[in-house]
Amino acid sequence: MSATEDRLGALAEERLRVLAEGLTHNRPETVRQAAASESLEARQTAQRLRNAGQAYLQRVMDFVAVTQMHVYHELSYSLPGTGPGFTLHVGRSAFVQARLRANGWQVTTRNVFAGLSDYDYPSDEAFLQAKDELLEPLVAGAIVALAGGAEEPDSDARGC
Repeated sequence: MSATEDRLGALAEERLRVLAEGLTHNRPETVRQAAASESLEARQTAQRLRNAGQAYLQRVMDFVAVTQMHVYHELSYSLPGTGPGFTLHVGRSAFVQARLRANGWQVTTRNVFAGLSDYDYPSDEAFLQAKDELLEPLVAGAIVALAGGAEEPDSDARGC
């Protein structure tokens, strides 16, 4: 063998050694590992949704209790296949619709006074800290609508 062939052979051997080393240290996920990872991610996403949705619902219930008025409120989570999120209705026409995104929360509110507004929050913490800012105008609008007769009181009287 010539020196050139020796060098080419050594380079090929080095490439194969590096390939084998990479495969043994960074093995691709098996189907089972991928499914377990997806399942864990789905459970974590569901928990984040429940935590945020329940925190927002509880804050609406606190506001409604303070007013001593029968303000309709209802929390619903998105249907499977529609993307993770929830909608919290406050009164008969106002709502907070929150969608969980890879980079945080995308939120739309519908307020009796201001119409539709969109917000983006970069983290769960930022979204949770915005509860009062987002919910107070919705509850205020529902109270005004109740007092003016534009809405009927909540027959279930949740939060009162």
